[in-house]
Amino acid sequence: MTVTGLPQWLEYTLAGFCIMYLMYACGKVLARLGYSPAWCLTLFVPYIQILAIWGFAYKKWPLDEKQNALEKESKK
Repeated sequence: MTVTGLPQWLEYTLAGFCIMYLMYACGKVLARLGYSPAWCLTLFVPYIQILAIWGFAYKKWPLDEKQNALEKESKK
């Protein structure tokens, strides 16, 4: 038994499912924003994950560029 009172194999299974869900959700978000879902792999590297999230927050978003192009075309 472990600290949670669950068998160790069950804790590892639950942790694995949580990590898989996190990667799936991250991939879906990045794909909808126009980035490669492979960027989710940066979540596994300590300190790089912080830089990656910070970089995505302040980088120009591909969807914003598409929207700006559409707005310019509609004004013409």
